[in-house]
Amino acid sequence: MELQDATAVILCGGKSSRMGFNKALLQINDRYVVAERGRQLQQIFPAVVLMTDRREHFFEKPAFTELTIWEDSYPECGPLGGIASALEKVATPYVFVTACDMPGLSVAAISRLAQAAQKPQVLLYRSEDHLETLFGFYHRSCLPLFKRQLQQGNRQIRQQFSQLQVTTVATTAQLFTNVNTPDELIYWKKTEGML
Repeated sequence: MELQDATAVILCGGKSSRMGFNKALLQINDRYVVAERGRQLQQIFPAVVLMTDRREHFFEKPAFTELTIWEDSYPECGPLGGIASALEKVATPYVFVTACDMPGLSVAAISRLAQAAQKPQVLLYRSEDHLETLFGFYHRSCLPLFKRQLQQGNRQIRQQFSQLQVTTVATTAQLFTNVNTPDELIYWKKTEGML
């Protein structure tokens, strides 16, 4: 699979209730993590989009002026709503999806994943029995199924994977880190040598 066939989408619509502030606006060393990740992704993808429930979160913040920002067409529907919104709008056959609370983004991991299959509908990493549904590729052909799920009130991304061609790549659990709480943020900063 070619990276040029995908638009990178950073999902920024979570409530961040455990963190206590909008994780999409997390700053480290006075730099917005999401903006930095967007610039990383611009090096390998033809387009990068921030998918958010409210575009005004990013207004008047110069760090985001070079990034495309779309509003979720399915608010309050979780990550699946963000993925479906992206699939409706992109010009590329695929979207590459990542969450805004994965600060340790690995371009190498994205490239390895893309090389694992030619034309899958869904391409994800697998850590033991866990699928990393928020770090992977989704083809536009997934959209009808995802929209039907949303109409039925079913927001679980993997719920209907049995009806899709899903390719997975085994990896170690250490590859992905989510930062959901202030304590996890402190730990992550320590392990990255930022504290």
